[in-house]
Amino acid sequence: MSFAGLLNATATAYRNTFTQNAMGANVTARAAVVTAFKCRVRQLSASERAMSMSRGTELTHRLYKVPSAVEVAEGDEVEVGTTIYDVLSVYDAGGGQGHHMEIDLRERRPDRHGS
Repeated sequence: MSFAGLLNATATAYRNTFTQNAMGANVTARAAVVTAFKCRVRQLSASERAMSMSRGTELTHRLYKVPSAVEVAEGDEVEVGTTIYDVLSVYDAGGGQGHHMEIDLRERRPDRHGS
């Protein structure tokens, strides 16, 4: 099976953009930067999560996707179905060969974390 055949979900990535309103105040807006891209999301194992916490991050999931012209970046939000994730890091897992991207995520749980 090809890598693309393993991508079983569709996601959208959002990025905060900053503009000024008529009064000169900074306004933050969430804008879609990569829409309807195929991906696969995997929940990290307990040992993978513990290892990430020892490095000072709280990873919960990893997303796999093919590279695109506009790429998901650290600080973006990714929405898969009704679940929203914060993007913590982005890796070109193909070593620059354009095979696939691995994106480390933290699941946002409004019922637990308040945002």
